[in-house]
Amino acid sequence: MNNGPGLTLDDGARIAVIGGGPAGSFVSYFILEMASRIDLDVSVDIFEPRDFSLAGPPGCNMCGGIVSESLVQFLAVEGINLPSSVVKHGIESYMLHTDVGHTPIGLPLQEMRIAAMHRGSGPTGYSDGEWESFDAFLLNMACERGATHIRARVKEGRRQDGRPVLTPAGMQPRSYDLVVGACGISTKSAALFADLGLSFGPIKTARAYIGEMRLGRETVKNTLGNAMHTYLLDLPGSEFGALIPKDEYVTICILGDDVDAALVSQFMNSPEVTGTLGMAFTADSLACRCSPRLNVGASGRPFADRVVLVGDCGVSRLYKDGIGAVHRQRTVRQHLLAHPQRRFPAPLRRRGVEEAVRHRASCTQSRGWKRTFLNGRNTMRIGALGKVYEDGQIIVQQGELGNCMYVIQKGRVAVVHEGDSADTRLATLEAGDVFGEMALFTKRPRTATVKADGRARVMTIDKRQFLKRTQEDPSLAFDMLKRMSRRVEGMNRMLAEHKGGMQS
Repeated sequence: MNNGPGLTLDDGARIAVIGGGPAGSFVSYFILEMASRIDLDVSVDIFEPRDFSLAGPPGCNMCGGIVSESLVQFLAVEGINLPSSVVKHGIESYMLHTDVGHTPIGLPLQEMRIAAMHRGSGPTGYSDGEWESFDAFLLNMACERGATHIRARVKEGRRQDGRPVLTPAGMQPRSYDLVVGACGISTKSAALFADLGLSFGPIKTARAYIGEMRLGRETVKNTLGNAMHTYLLDLPGSEFGALIPKDEYVTICILGDDVDAALVSQFMNSPEVTGTLGMAFTADSLACRCSPRLNVGASGRPFADRVVLVGDCGVSRLYKDGIGAVHRQRTVRQHLLAHPQRRFPAPLRRRGVEEAVRHRASCTQSRGWKRTFLNGRNTMRIGALGKVYEDGQIIVQQGELGNCMYVIQKGRVAVVHEGDSADTRLATLEAGDVFGEMALFTKRPRTATVKADGRARVMTIDKRQFLKRTQEDPSLAFDMLKRMSRRVEGMNRMLAEHKGGMQS
């Protein structure tokens, strides 16, 4: 480790990540991925005592369980495709409900690019075994990349010779060059990081309510469809709520200043919610529930010498991906969330929603919205992301202009060059492969046609999302160029073999 203000990690550096949830798993994975790109040898230990493969509270991270459209694309650009065993429900649109009407907000291209999942293996009593935990998937992904999962809680931290020293429960102290906190902020974790040199002020929180209601697959399909339903209702104490479909379950999320049992009952039995579900609500219908407090304010300076905080314990956003995702999109965001810490009076809130609703041509009133919204929805497998193409169906046409790339989620596609006299098959691509990325770098027409080789499921990556991700991590562009170079070499080889065969 170098000394002074230009602190860098050298070969052999040891990194500790406290917390194995999404923040800890992501930071571990990308530290190792970026180190590999610059030929740096580092080791990463993830301290996480929980078993995310368990059902109910022992494996749960108390979250609505939504991965946003942008994050799904970011992960796909990195080569991380969420499997259908993890995605409980692919979501292709939002339905916004207010006391003045209902309006669907669809995603581009009619693709499922929002993922609903359980953070553990499922609610209390769930034992089907069909689904995997999202958090367990990410933790395993980090370990496959080279991280070491230590199933222990860090009891205390201190400094020795300028370096952080951690003492896990039942183990000897360990010295590290860098400690990353990714465990949320509690009294114990605040004390731990204070001993490592971080200071904390008062932590601002908001109360959330999360419940899991088992309705069955057909009921969920017929009531919610492939949409996340959000509600802006004039209920004192609440900011907004959401119903999120997850295969045979519906996750209920409510956020507000003082969410208690009475407010939950009032929300669930409002005309807007009962009109969606077609039934009355009782607390007995819930498989499990929790009322976590969410960190809605930064925890002071999130770094010190050789220590940094990430995720909710570093910098938090009240309206995050999940129950607030729809409010960061399109017109609604401008009216309601210009000041996320400020509470809007109900009349102003309604006026903002009314204006947003008036700008949506597909707005319907309470009668008939369900028929209009659910008819003609994407009928692919509930847990699948992307769009299904049947055998021979063209995904990319040679000669057309493009502004997006594609990631194969499942199946195979054929890359074909259309000649004057005959077509030449240049390559066969499979799940995890990307194609069409040249359109992100040039404005030239597509040089080949890509069609489904059998049934294939493909997801589109927008140019804007790709450029945003590469701007955050320029080394990703280098990695993409390496992949492109290998594929071009393969195509040139196949084309040369084809020409040689024709000459002979």
